[in-house]
Parts: sequence; C-alpha cells; structure tokens
Amino acid sequence: MRRTAALVMAGLVGGCAIPRRGLWLLAPSTSEAERLVAQADDLARTNAPREARNLYLRALRDFPDDPVAPRALYGLGQLRVDPKSPLRDYAVARTVFGRVATRYPSSAWAPQARAWHAVLTELLKHEADAARTRVDLERLKELDKELEEP
Repeated sequence: MRRTAALVMAGLVGGCAIPRRGLWLLAPSTSEAERLVAQADDLARTNAPREARNLYLRALRDFPDDPVAPRALYGLGQLRVDPKSPLRDYAVARTVFGRVATRYPSSAWAPQARAWHAVLTELLKHEADAARTRVDLERLKELDKELEEP
C-alpha cells in the first residue's frame, strides 16, 4: 500500500514538469508587459506619477495586445484623477477611461472605467456650467455698475 502511494506521489510530482497537450502544469513566468505595469503601479503608489506614466505608455506601446494592456490604460487614467498628482487632468482621464471601456469591454477593468467615465462626464459638465455662471455673474455686475452711473 505504501509503495502504491509512493508511486502515485512520484507520478504526480514528476508530472508537474511534463507538458500536457501543449500546456505546462507549472505557473507561467511573468511577462515583460506584466513587469512593466507592476513597476508602474508601484511608482504610482510611491508618488512618482511621471515615471509611472512612462512605464504604462511603454507597456501599451510595446505590448498593445497583451492581456495586461487594459490594466496599463486604466493606470494612466488613475494618474489623471489623483488629486495630488501633478498630472491631474479630468478631461484626459475621461478620455482614457472611455478607451478602456471601448477597447477592452470584457476586461476586469471595464466596469470601473465606465463608472469613472460617467462620473467625470458629469463633473466636467458641472464645471462648464459653473464657468458659464461665473461669466454671466461678471456681466451682470458690469451691467449693474452701468445702470448705477448717472
């Protein structure tokens, strides 16, 4: 009985390194694109947004069809919505999140990208309304001054 168990275990352990139908049972190594995006994620967390942006862009440029591409594009959007980031730009972020949702609609990042896109669309609309209201207010002040003058 022990001998049978030992043979079964040896077969299982030895079988881990044997390809079966073209697939290895060992975990695949991390791709260059995954390494770039992971490094960019780390840089984004440690307040190095420009360096993070460069790595995200490099991953997207060099590996556009890699499964990690939606994550890289989403990371670019995150850099643009971070209030502490010198790269903060809500209009650019809206565009980036829209691209994640349209180019990679079935990715894990698409639902969050759609949510960001919707929120940023509303924010930008309200910011534009507020700017128009400020202009209108200044015009009314000028008109009021003109009417008060004799």
